[in-house]
Formats: sequence, C-alpha cells, structure tokens
Amino acid sequence: MRIDLLSRLTLSLLVAAAVGVPAVAADKATSSVAATVNGVAIPQADLDFIVKRQVMKGAKDTPEMRTEIRNFLITQQVIADEARKEGLDKSADMAEGIKLSKLDLLRDLLFDNYLKAHPAKGAKPEDKDTAVRKELSGLIDTLKAKAKVADHAGAVAEVNGAVIPQADSDFIVQQQSAAGAKDTPEIRAKIREFLVTQQIIAQEALKQGLDKSADYPIMVRLATNEAVRGALFAHYAKANPITDATLKAEYDRINAKMGDQKEYHARHILVKTEAEAKDVLAALKSGQAFDALAKAKSLDDGSKAGGGDLGWSVPQKFVKEFADALQKLNKGDTTQVPVKTQYGYHIIRVDDVRPITRPTFDQVKGQLQQSMQRQQLEKFVTDLKAKAKVA
Repeated sequence: MRIDLLSRLTLSLLVAAAVGVPAVAADKATSSVAATVNGVAIPQADLDFIVKRQVMKGAKDTPEMRTEIRNFLITQQVIADEARKEGLDKSADMAEGIKLSKLDLLRDLLFDNYLKAHPAKGAKPEDKDTAVRKELSGLIDTLKAKAKVADHAGAVAEVNGAVIPQADSDFIVQQQSAAGAKDTPEIRAKIREFLVTQQIIAQEALKQGLDKSADYPIMVRLATNEAVRGALFAHYAKANPITDATLKAEYDRINAKMGDQKEYHARHILVKTEAEAKDVLAALKSGQAFDALAKAKSLDDGSKAGGGDLGWSVPQKFVKEFADALQKLNKGDTTQVPVKTQYGYHIIRVDDVRPITRPTFDQVKGQLQQSMQRQQLEKFVTDLKAKAKVA
C-alpha cells in the first residue's frame, strides 16, 4: 500500500533506458526548461530535484546522470501526453490514486525533514538503516499518541477532526484485489490502520508547512505523471492481450533455439602454472584420488573443500575454454591436458552427464507473459517517442 516515489522513479529510469531515448546532453541548470515535448515544457527544477535525491542516496552528480534523468523525464512526458489523450487522467480511480499519493509525498517530506534534524548514525549501511527505522518509528509513535482518532459513520475514521472517506479504503481494497489479495475484515482493518497513520503524518507535515516547500509541487507533478503512465500501460495491456497461443509459440521457439542441451556434474583442480597441472595429471595417473588432490592443491576455495565438486551446471556457466573442454568429456572422463583459462590451469573430471530438464509451459507461462508484455510496452513507448516532437 505504501507508495514510494523514489523507487518508482528508479524503476522508470531503467525502463526509459531500456526503450531508448535521444541521447541529448543536459547541462546543469543552464535554463529554466530541461526539455520540451510536443510543446509542453519540462521544468529544469524537475531534473534538479531528481538529481538532488539521487545524490542524497550516494550517486554522483555527473553530466551522464543528468542526461539519463533528462531522457527519463522526456519519456515520462511522452507517455503522460498519450494517457491524457486517452482521457485516462479523468477517471475517478486516477483522482483517488493521486490524492493518496499526495499524502505519501507529504510523509516523505516530513521524514526527510525529521532525519535532517535527527540524523541516524551507524558504522555500517545496515546499522544506519536500522537507526533510520528506529528514529522514524519513534516519530510515528509520538504523533499517534497525540492524535485523536474516532470512528465515523460511513467513513473509515476521523483523525483530529478530519474524516477519511470510505472511498479511500475501497480504492486500496480494489488495488489489492487486482493483485490477487482477498477482501477480508483483517485486510480492511490493516488498511484502516494504514490510512489513519498516513493521515496523522500528513497532518503534521501540513502543520509544518511542508506543502509550501519548493520540492512539493515537483514531487506532485512527477507522481501524477507516473500515475497516468501506469494507467496507460494497464489500458494498453488490456486492449492488447497476449494470447495463450502466442505464449506457447514463444515457448516452443525458445526450446527449439536451446536444442538438445546437457548439464554436467563436474569437478576440477585449479593450479597456477602448467607445470603444476601436469604434476596433478601424473598423480592421477599413478592412482591418487581426484577429490584428495583437489583438497590438497586446488586454488578454488569455493570447491576445494568438496573435492573440487562444481555440482550440476550447464557449460554456459563457465568461461569459454573451460566450457569447450567440458563438453568434450563423457561420464567418468578426465581432461588429459591442462585447460588454461584466465584463472590458471584446470584439470577437469566429469562425474555424470544428463539432458537438461526444462520447465513445462505451465510452469513458465507467467514469466513468459511478463516478458512479452514488457517487450510489447517497450515497442509501444518507442513508437510514441518516434512521433513526439522533442526539443
């Protein structure tokens, strides 16, 4: 239920990069406009805001990062334009979703403001994360202890005199149900608790005037565009379903491309020089056990304790020289000459060989559908960008 704007933006940056965008350089705050899409200006402030948030997370402010973010904003605007043409920004669900997103944005601003005044400390990143959670949990507990929460007829609850409409809960239930969750009294109780807490935090943010900050309208603008993007993608996927026949054809195509592949249960002994490898081969020919030699001489800490055992693997898992040598061996065979790779010299033995057991169509159907939908959406976005006028 928690809407994380920064996570959405990070994901969308990856999507934007995947579908390809014009690689136009973006200079640091050289104008008030980062770009123009179909006559609509993207404020430079939007780009600067995302840069600032990425820097807060440890990234460096570089021309390359600014170009990537500019390209993301262009793609986001192209998609948002199309969504608005389809009238998807006018739906009741969209209005409800944006309303709840605004409350989440106020929460983010309050948390940022609080952590500036109460910086979390920790020697390790995980220690700092724990300290952050502790600080924010303390803030929430303090605010909840002071809040006046009551039941309200026909609504979710009343918080300090403000009524939380039943529509808020129903909207989240609908979203959860679409994801496969059941509408139960327990779920609704958790949603009520979430909405009450969200309202308490938002009220504190408003009391501190954080909705008047320079960042808030930018966050709302970005979140709104993200919301309409999601609506457009859902609308497109519904209008262009991928049939079972198409999925099965893709499954068959992938299987045919893979051919009759095998996987190998192999062992190896890795040494530094060719001379050492030849000594190992001589020891094997004299009757010494492979696993004992691996434990004594192998440089591969990951397998030496198990007698050089690499488990079951397909050749593609290994570097080319190793994979080529492996595929020439039958069950029980050992390489007769050392195999040189970037890691050193290997003596390889194959304990067993078997055909790859491939998953059935039903087992991978869901993954195939997600993959093909992603490809379908990438092409859709690429086509939209090709028609857009960007400056």
